[in-house]
Amino acid sequence: MTDLTVTHYGPRDARGNPGVATDGGTLTGCAVAPSTTEDTQERATDGVYERLTVYCPDINADVQPTSKITYRGNVYDVDGFPQRWENPFTGSQPGCVFDITRKVV
Repeated sequence: MTDLTVTHYGPRDARGNPGVATDGGTLTGCAVAPSTTEDTQERATDGVYERLTVYCPDINADVQPTSKITYRGNVYDVDGFPQRWENPFTGSQPGCVFDITRKVV
């Protein structure tokens, strides 16, 4: 299990620059698993991207699509909204899962 640092960013300005960064705290007891590595050849996104899947035990983790996650010294973008799950039969809330991505080269 590992701890992840969350940084939130406000909306982008008129020039597309990220908004003001704020501390989103720490997610504790997460599991991080490899997902995929993608090699893109499109002009605007040319490069290799690493994608990881984060399993967080906190169903109410404060993670947004505009958040950035620091894991092992690397900064990753959150890919979409966290998927939060609850067992409909028992009401158990085991946590949430989300993907993070970073450009490697």
